[in-house]
Amino acid sequence: MQIEIYNLNERWYSIMKKYLNILLSLSILNLLIIALIWPASTVNAATRFKFVDSNNITWEFTLYGGSATDVRLASSASGTLTVPSTLDGYPVTSVAAVSTSVSFLQSYGKSVTAVIFPDTLEEIKDYALYNVDNITSVTIPNSVTKIGAYALANMDQVTSLSLPNSIKYIGAYAFYSNCFTKLTIPGSVTVLGNYLCYSSKLQSVIFQEGVTAIPANCFQSCTSLTSVSIPNTVTEIPSNCFYKCTALRKISIPDSIKSVQSYAFGNCTYLREVILGSNVATVGNCAFYECDGLGSLYVLNKNVQIYDSANTISTAPLIRCYKGSTMDAYATKYGRVVKYLE
Repeated sequence: MQIEIYNLNERWYSIMKKYLNILLSLSILNLLIIALIWPASTVNAATRFKFVDSNNITWEFTLYGGSATDVRLASSASGTLTVPSTLDGYPVTSVAAVSTSVSFLQSYGKSVTAVIFPDTLEEIKDYALYNVDNITSVTIPNSVTKIGAYALANMDQVTSLSLPNSIKYIGAYAFYSNCFTKLTIPGSVTVLGNYLCYSSKLQSVIFQEGVTAIPANCFQSCTSLTSVSIPNTVTEIPSNCFYKCTALRKISIPDSIKSVQSYAFGNCTYLREVILGSNVATVGNCAFYECDGLGSLYVLNKNVQIYDSANTISTAPLIRCYKGSTMDAYATKYGRVVKYLE
């Protein structure tokens, strides 16, 4: 009886050993597969490739999804720099800065005076041409859909920029502290970042039909801005939008506008006349603060909600409103001069 039990235990041990060996082999195989797959994909995702184009200019890029992405200049260039449409057969779809302080030209583009992007390009990434002060011209093709934050900021020599109708996204500070005198935002744009264009050179802004929102602080301290065109697709003048635009004399606010937010026209000291249409439902705190040159403020909505503060509207303007309206009550409370509309 003891021999039979011993033989049974021996057989059980042999079976278990066999299965354990199989499991161990499978585990080792799985580890080998992981070791073969993951390191390779990780390396491929991070690998930078170099390619010399037909003009003997070297470029570096990352291969992603069959495209050359995050393209950067990798050898000296001068004059007009044309970014190739393909690198080693791969279409160029994005250009990218090295960091917030190193543009996509790196240290090789100090003698470049103009940049022409290819019609394969889809994105100009964050800081791509930030703080590049030797370039006078940038050509953006109709294939670009996204311009990142600070992408074209602090470019002291670029006085004009044409934005194609393909663009849907423009990041915050994209044109901050530039020398553009005129800027047209295409109707295709669905996202606009804050502080879009802080510039003392900007004189004219056109938002094309289709733009639905203007970001806060959009043109703050654009002290040369004299002309603004806002389409009927926009519903709000946001906070600080035209704050300290001291050269702005007149602005046409479309009937689509429902709200004028805080400090929207604060310190617009040269503003002479503003008409708030019948659809304007709210006027925020300090919306017309220190608009000392404002001669007339027309308020056509009898029930507009005005932020209850003496600073919401400066003491200067003659307020044109309907008798018995909320604007009439505000003017009476804060001692403003009123002439009633009929």
